[in-house]
Amino acid sequence: MNTDSIYLPEFAGVRYAQATASRLDIEHHLRRCEGDFVPPLAQREDLQSYADRIRHDAVTFEAWAPTGLVGLVAAHLGDAGGVVGFVTTVSVEEDYRGQGIARSLLVQCMDAARKRGIDRLRLQVARANASALCLFRQLGFEAVNADGDDIVMARVLDRKGPYGR
Repeated sequence: MNTDSIYLPEFAGVRYAQATASRLDIEHHLRRCEGDFVPPLAQREDLQSYADRIRHDAVTFEAWAPTGLVGLVAAHLGDAGGVVGFVTTVSVEEDYRGQGIARSLLVQCMDAARKRGIDRLRLQVARANASALCLFRQLGFEAVNADGDDIVMARVLDRKGPYGR
């Protein structure tokens, strides 16, 4: 089965959007998920500055519930004609995990990257983050480099697009 084009339907009031979150939406979401990053995100980044960089420099793929932003994938997809994109953030609030939100957001990101002419996506993940590693492997990401506690993974994007068309 081609996992590149599986979109999950809206459920439990969750809807998907692209590039609609404000800096404050992103910051609040990151604060709610901060401790789920390995190591915790606030140990590596000033969350307000990081949210500002995401809002201005990345493309965001968002899952929204009535309570606000509950899932986020942010990626640097470069200028037109760029060959490598970089996924900088994948986060889903605890109450919404296990429902396929991260998978759906990543698939949307891969489709958007492909449409921009990007050949592959890269990301960095902590070795200790077993659930993220499992998801990334299921979506076709492979380890290309390991540095200390982190693994760099890459995924070649099929130029044909969804379902080989």
